[in-house]
Amino acid sequence: MAKLIPDTRRLVCTALMLALALGLAGAGQPGPALAAPPRATELKYFMTATKARGTALICVGDGVAIDIHVVRAQVTNGVAQNAEDISGAAITAVVAAE
Repeated sequence: MAKLIPDTRRLVCTALMLALALGLAGAGQPGPALAAPPRATELKYFMTATKARGTALICVGDGVAIDIHVVRAQVTNGVAQNAEDISGAAITAVVAAE
């Protein structure tokens, strides 16, 4: 291998550093992240309420136990899919006079 003279070595080193600097600077910053495309799928909640005891009417001021069943489902184009029961949700209601 031929021995490089100091000036040639400096020139080669400078050229390599310049090529490296231009190569790294040319990479640029990555583009912004894009969100997923909008879909027609929505999450909807469905609730069924059943009076726990008796069949008497509920009047203003009555304290009545009502069983609630809550379901969350994905709805795509009006069709519910992947329904799952939701337990432990706090639900409060009041019967008021009109």
